[in-house]
Amino acid sequence: MENTFTAISKSNFVTIVEVDNPPANTLSSASIAELRSVFHTLATDEATRAIILTGLGRFFIAGADIKEFVAVLGNEAEALAMATAGQALCDEIEAMNKPVIAAINGPALGGGLEVALGCNYRIAADDAILGLPELKLGLLPAFGGTQRLSRLTNPAIALEIILTSKQVTSKEAYELGIIQKVVTSEELLSTAIKTAESFIEEKA
Repeated sequence: MENTFTAISKSNFVTIVEVDNPPANTLSSASIAELRSVFHTLATDEATRAIILTGLGRFFIAGADIKEFVAVLGNEAEALAMATAGQALCDEIEAMNKPVIAAINGPALGGGLEVALGCNYRIAADDAILGLPELKLGLLPAFGGTQRLSRLTNPAIALEIILTSKQVTSKEAYELGIIQKVVTSEELLSTAIKTAESFIEEKA
């Protein structure tokens, strides 16, 4: 089946999953469902031993589809279903039986940062920004970001990022322990591929 929101490429047992939902690679119910299906398939794909998740264009993932969120406001069942699906995506990425690297090529905001936090390893371009701005909309980070962010960095810092909705640069995120590596935009994908290969080469 042809994918609508993702582009998949494979080389040397490394699979690159590129989110392709222009202009900002937002997460809708449909794109979340497709990503879950992609990762479910890759979990049993013998030609995949490591996975890189990145975004096409200028954005990694700029959060959830606000238009869809607004449409379900006041409908508890639909809002809960969307939040539950987003949580399940992040949980399934975190529980993958293969290492997953987030190659953060641009803004990773809201649900986008939460997806990155579900990955095992995070590399960011030096011009990327990260944040959880949901409180500005009267929402909580509903995909597991409150828990995962506080585990990666100081809980007080995580609380500050969430309550103020502040955005941090990739350099600041590295210093806070949120990401493991910062490189230039030009080096991002090649660095992610080399990192993925180092995880799997000469390993049983």
